[in-house]
Amino acid sequence: MRLSRRHLLRWIGTDALAPALRTLGRGLVSIFTLHRFTDPELDVVGHDPAALRGQLAYLRRHRYRLLSMTDVVELVHGDHDRPMASAVAFTVDDGYLDFARIAAPIFAEFDCPVTLFVPTGFVDGLLWLWWDRVAHLFSHSPRSLILFGPGPEDSTPPRHYHWSTPDERDRVQHDVIQRLEELDATEREVAIAALSRQLDVELPASPPPAFAPVGWEDITRTARLGATFGPHTVTHRILTQAPADACAWEIQESYRRLRERTDACVPVFSYPAGRAGPREREAVQQAGCKAAVTATPGYVSPGRIGDHGDGSLRHFSLPRFPGPEDRPALLRVVSGLARLDEKGPVTRDRGRNGRNLVSPARPPTIVYSAAEGVVERTTVDARRFKLTLIPRHESLYVPLRTCETAFPPEVIRLIASKTPFAWLCDAIARHEDPGYVGAILQRQLFAYFGAADFAGARLLDFGCGSGASTFALAAALPRTEVIGVELNPASVEIAERIADYRNLSNVRFLTSPSGTALPVGIGQFDFIVFSAVYEHLLPMERKTVMPLIWSALKPRGVLFINQTPYRYFPYEHHSTKLWFINYLPDRITHWVARRYARHNPDLNGSADWNVLLRGGIRGGTEREILGNLGGATSARATILQPHQSGLRDRADYWLASTSPHRMRPAKRFVAALFRVTDRLFGTIPSINVDVVIQKT
Repeated sequence: MRLSRRHLLRWIGTDALAPALRTLGRGLVSIFTLHRFTDPELDVVGHDPAALRGQLAYLRRHRYRLLSMTDVVELVHGDHDRPMASAVAFTVDDGYLDFARIAAPIFAEFDCPVTLFVPTGFVDGLLWLWWDRVAHLFSHSPRSLILFGPGPEDSTPPRHYHWSTPDERDRVQHDVIQRLEELDATEREVAIAALSRQLDVELPASPPPAFAPVGWEDITRTARLGATFGPHTVTHRILTQAPADACAWEIQESYRRLRERTDACVPVFSYPAGRAGPREREAVQQAGCKAAVTATPGYVSPGRIGDHGDGSLRHFSLPRFPGPEDRPALLRVVSGLARLDEKGPVTRDRGRNGRNLVSPARPPTIVYSAAEGVVERTTVDARRFKLTLIPRHESLYVPLRTCETAFPPEVIRLIASKTPFAWLCDAIARHEDPGYVGAILQRQLFAYFGAADFAGARLLDFGCGSGASTFALAAALPRTEVIGVELNPASVEIAERIADYRNLSNVRFLTSPSGTALPVGIGQFDFIVFSAVYEHLLPMERKTVMPLIWSALKPRGVLFINQTPYRYFPYEHHSTKLWFINYLPDRITHWVARRYARHNPDLNGSADWNVLLRGGIRGGTEREILGNLGGATSARATILQPHQSGLRDRADYWLASTSPHRMRPAKRFVAALFRVTDRLFGTIPSINVDVVIQKT
């Protein structure tokens, strides 16, 4: 759906349809926030200058109002009787040098106002931003192993981290930054000092060029180009974590220092990480500012702020959209179409000028913040919430941006703290959406066996991750002992916390001592499930792990394997979403994936082929699986045929898993072909391998 909308926006983004789009956004102000700008000389990667130039050219060409933040303040404080034209304002946070070198001249070229929000201590050269220091430590360290646990051990126990490739190092860095962000400034500084010692890197007193701030001379020069500047604290401290006196000082001192050094200062404050509550909003008002901006996406409608029962404090939580990466992303916002992304309950009220305005029935709250973005929660009903991932940069690949959950905030925060930000909704949806994981498992299990066959049995869910498949199995088989085994201790911690929340008595979780061993004393099992696991094993691991699993299976026990991509299917849907790549040699496949794959760029852009193999690019086949069990020519491993619910064979099973409404005659023909390939070659060459093997 997102792909089709994006293609639609590309089509309607032509100049001929621009007036219609501008009309759709009438009466709305879209404020964008950007951070870094690509600067090859400084080795900085950020917003593409060419894309920014193209977006500003489009807005100018089609007569959008380009507002300064001073204009925005006048609009939200003013009284406007007539609907105004669609308007856009641009802001940039954090005050890096690439703003002065790259962005400010581009904004000046199109006579577009822009406001840079700066931490004044950063500009004064008193510090460099803490996440940049962490990035510097990791990028310069000769080490590949640390034991890291920020904060008190009883609240955040230390974790062992190990990496062997740059991609693995980046994932460790990401996790460390997420854990550090939840600490107060003092605790964070202690933790970074300890990290510096472990990584054997001494931090320089001043940031290197890639992390350098603008100077006051740069501010004076870019002010002549039309830029304005707003306070963003002194040290970029997250104010909701600071004591009241420190919070007030950060706000007042940054505003005072900025007014002291430039006449281009605007009375608008930007909250670090977008986090602010009533205390912070009141402190900004008392400091003399007229408004403040958050990181929450949304539109500013003239006259709407301040009419909701809490007075002028509403001026101090103006929403902002993440900076658009290209024209479709820009048009989605400025046309007003971004309102369609909000599916929660809405109310209609009237601004002070009497016009109908749409606003959320319950304002969202930020339940987690990471370096890559924030997680917002809105209430759906008395028991469920909607989570929305809001990346700080639109270029971040996010497979699923929203999900619904009944998990309480503490469970959400635990999952978020141990899951890459971009994959949070995907991880939660696996637990909460019954059609995501549970339906697939139940369809396979109950196609081969009745519920009574599982009663009193032991079932192993190997590679269970955070337990989504394990909980689905335990719920479907209440009289079966279900054990989830996972190598990653963080995933096991999540699973155990969710198990406590759900109060399931027939499930437990164990941590594997290594990738090639099962927990000691785990025993043997009647059933073993590989749910979306086999494809993530490296080739040599498959030769070790599969015999180990086979030995843990009782005589006449059954191994279920599902959701593994078929190695020779024409379309590689799992990792690259490219056609015919499955038929290429490994070296050429790697080159094609790096050059042409647009899906999951963090994975497919890796220079290490093993990273792509770990991601599942090569999938598997029935023959390979049997060979790795040691049973390709042995009668001990037998592929079963489904016989429940009127099914006769694996071809029927495939047909039953497809839609019953579309192209049914063609699917029956394909099923007949699959029946032949299964009988002749023991394979169903569909998009995924779903195979059930009995130990006979």
